[in-house]
Amino acid sequence: MLNVGAGKAPIEGAISIDLPEYHADVGLFNYPDGSVGGIHAYHFLEHVARPVDVLKDFQRVLVPGGIISIGVPHACSQMAFNDLDHRFFFTEKTFPYLFDSPYYSKNTKGWKLRLVEQFIMGIESQYLMLFVILRKTE
Repeated sequence: MLNVGAGKAPIEGAISIDLPEYHADVGLFNYPDGSVGGIHAYHFLEHVARPVDVLKDFQRVLVPGGIISIGVPHACSQMAFNDLDHRFFFTEKTFPYLFDSPYYSKNTKGWKLRLVEQFIMGIESQYLMLFVILRKTE
């Protein structure tokens, strides 16, 4: 189990990975294909330059049946805009659209990740988070 972009928030039982060991804008995970059972990525994807490439690398290292748990600020939330390092914004349409867009196939091919669940949660509307659970098939 990996905790990617862990910062100061380790997760018990997970290997924390963050700068400088892993820099998502520069390279791939230093893990072999199909070697990781699960990935936590909270407050991470909104900071990277190429989130689609990062998700493809997550898919590569994940075992079949492995789970990715993602938490990102919702685009309608003030929290999405508080940090000047945030590069991307996410809504409940982002992941379904990425994996199965009815309009184009730009990034929809080759995915073995399936959306299991997603929900929006927050104390107030200014602090909304989108939580997403993905599972690797095959």
